[in-house]
Amino acid sequence: MSLVDNLHHDTVRDLGIEPPITVAGEDPISAAIDAMRRKSKGCVLVCDPVGKLLGIFTERDILTRVLVTGKSQEDSVSSVMTASPDSTHPGDTVRDVIRRMNDGGYRHMAVVDDENHVVGVVSVRRIVNYLIEHFPMAIYNLPQSPQKGSASREGA
Repeated sequence: MSLVDNLHHDTVRDLGIEPPITVAGEDPISAAIDAMRRKSKGCVLVCDPVGKLLGIFTERDILTRVLVTGKSQEDSVSSVMTASPDSTHPGDTVRDVIRRMNDGGYRHMAVVDDENHVVGVVSVRRIVNYLIEHFPMAIYNLPQSPQKGSASREGA
């Protein structure tokens, strides 16, 4: 199958959904940051007690909503999260997820079931790995960017 065909056919499930790191909305910001640091992840999902998605808290939020504003790390994570974030389902196509992440400027997107219970996370890193794993020749043989010229001549 071609790259275009696969992007229309393969689903989020085929990407390899990453297990989520979750926190409660009333947890302190410091707990969310610590969880992200311990697991080397760029986001945590904020869930209610039954596992429904309430929000997402990312590295970008740490910079723009915590550090810049001087917010206390003991404040609740719900005060700085992105509430009701865009999410995807395991059956959504890779093409649709890439488009939505690009349009929204997201590096992470929650994966939820039909009842909005968190299933996992899909990241830009995972999408890039998927593309490299499935289409190495298409990726490795891309022409050099026309905006970046070579510092030296190629060839003999």
